[in-house]
Amino acid sequence: AALLAAGAVALAGGLYWALVPEEDEDNEDDEPVAMGFGDVKLAGMLGAWLGFGPFLVALMVAVFAGAVLGLLFRRRKLPFGPYLALGGWIALWWGASWVQAYLAYLGLS
Repeated sequence: AALLAAGAVALAGGLYWALVPEEDEDNEDDEPVAMGFGDVKLAGMLGAWLGFGPFLVALMVAVFAGAVLGLLFRRRKLPFGPYLALGGWIALWWGASWVQAYLAYLGLS
């Protein structure tokens, strides 16, 4: 279990680290371009806390919720942390059962 949690932390941290740009030349306001490293830390914590499968559920929920609200509020910059927190909360309660249902659907369980 600890090895899977460590793998989830490495996946979350590495994925976000690769996606967050160092700096943007066009950004004069010192605003974050995309995700800040608070999101990286939160994702790493969620990966360690939930484990690999439920973390993927949390990430899926966060991306979907962020995309829906991002489309509704196109002109505003929205932080990603609240969506990660929502995804983590949902994955805490239903993540393991969603992973099992998905694996059963694929015939892998």
